[in-house]
Amino acid sequence: MTYCSTYIGDLHDPKFDINNFEIGNLPRNLCPSFPPVGEHYNRPFHDWVGLREVPIKETDYTAYVATLSKSQIEDYIRFAYDSDPSYNDPKAMLTWEGKAYLVEKLNEIKDFVATLDPCKEYALVAECD
Repeated sequence: MTYCSTYIGDLHDPKFDINNFEIGNLPRNLCPSFPPVGEHYNRPFHDWVGLREVPIKETDYTAYVATLSKSQIEDYIRFAYDSDPSYNDPKAMLTWEGKAYLVEKLNEIKDFVATLDPCKEYALVAECD
C-alpha cells in the first residue's frame, strides 16, 4: 500500500538540497504531517500549487517541494480543509473515542503555523512511499 503525506519541512536542513534530485532528498519534517483530505492525500497540494502557480521541485522520485511563506501555508490550509465537511461539519467529522481526531490534528498544525516567522520561507512537501 502506498503511504502519502504532506508536511512542512525545513528548507535549511543541511541534508536537503532543493536543487538536487536523488533518492531520500527530503527536508526534515518540522511538525506533524497534515491529516488526509478527500479521495487522495496529496491532491490538494497539487491542485493548490497549480491554481496559485507556485513552482515546485521534484527532489526525490516520490516527492515534490514548494517553497512558501507563512501566509502561503495558511492559504494552503484554508484551500485544503475549509470546504471539507470532515473538518467543519460536526455530523461528518470522523471521531475516535468521542473526539474528532482529524480536526484535533489539523488544529495542532494550525497552532504550529501560527508560530512560524512571516519573514522566512518553508518547504511544503508532498510525498508518497
